[in-house]
Amino acid sequence: MSNATRLTKEEFLAVIDNYRNTGRDTAELEKALQEAFPNTVEHKHETSAMDIAAKITELREQSPVTEGNCSICGTNGTLLGGVCEACFLPWATKVAEDNLSRTKKNKRGEKL
Repeated sequence: MSNATRLTKEEFLAVIDNYRNTGRDTAELEKALQEAFPNTVEHKHETSAMDIAAKITELREQSPVTEGNCSICGTNGTLLGGVCEACFLPWATKVAEDNLSRTKKNKRGEKL
């Protein structure tokens, strides 16, 4: 068996954060984290990948499709809610994370 390099828990969490910040799915990484570190309570992001994916789907369905220039990168073409397809996933991921975080804070009675 080869001696593959193993990630520390902190490195795993950093990779998951990087994936989330670019709008990539982290479900498999989170599963691998739980297998490698079974005593890990929860990732520092309190929202699950499934919650975020559902919120992104909701945002996609609610976003009007128009033509024009992307408000993020300036690309001309078809837009979802004012942004191009390339910018939509990172934008929607950030919005979904912020909305879910705000909802959880409200439930706990914290100030925004």
